[in-house]
Formats: sequence, C-alpha cells, structure tokens
Amino acid sequence: MFFRKAGDGDGAGNTGGGLPAGLPGQEIWNNGGQRIAMAKYENIDWSECSLVEIKAGVQSGAPVLRGTRMPVDAIVDNFDYGVSVEEIAEQFEIPADRVEAILNYAKSHRVAHRI
Repeated sequence: MFFRKAGDGDGAGNTGGGLPAGLPGQEIWNNGGQRIAMAKYENIDWSECSLVEIKAGVQSGAPVLRGTRMPVDAIVDNFDYGVSVEEIAEQFEIPADRVEAILNYAKSHRVAHRI
C-alpha cells in the first residue's frame, strides 16, 4: 500500500487533481483517490522506548526498531494513514505485538510543536 501527498504527482504526470492544501497544520494525502488529512506539526519522543534506538550511523539518526534499520516512523505513519496492525506487521515482516507496542508508545508520547 503506497501513499502520496496530494500534488506530488503519480509518475504519470498527474499532480493530485488540484486537491486543496487542507487546514493550517495539516497535510492532505491521497490514497488512491481517498483523501486523508494528517497533522504535520507533531513529533514523538522515543527516548524512553526500549524497543527503539537512535544511532547517528543508522538511517541518518532516525529512530529505528532496536537491532534493525526499520524506521519506527514508517510504522506510525502507515497506521495513521489507515493501514491495519496486521498489514503493517506483514508488510515490514515484524511481529504484530511489536507493531502494537510501538503504536501504543507513540500514542502516549506525541508532542505537538508550535508553528
């Protein structure tokens, strides 16, 4: 399952059909014609999550699942876009209980940023 931001184009010269930009603090994503509004001014503090590590030489310092190169933001973003826990676990070949643990941690540690 792939998502693209409205207006990014689909490789065939289409630019998202002129979809509106959304409300302040939102991005509009297009999932095969389904529009999804996402908050874009929040972050997750992963510093206390035992399942996550941050190393400068791994994925440019992005938070990843411990012992892997799998960015945890990919898990959270896919779930936020409507992909199920089971689909994420299958797509990224990780146990569903780890996906659920990451999502539960993310839900309780989201930090809004001022614009």
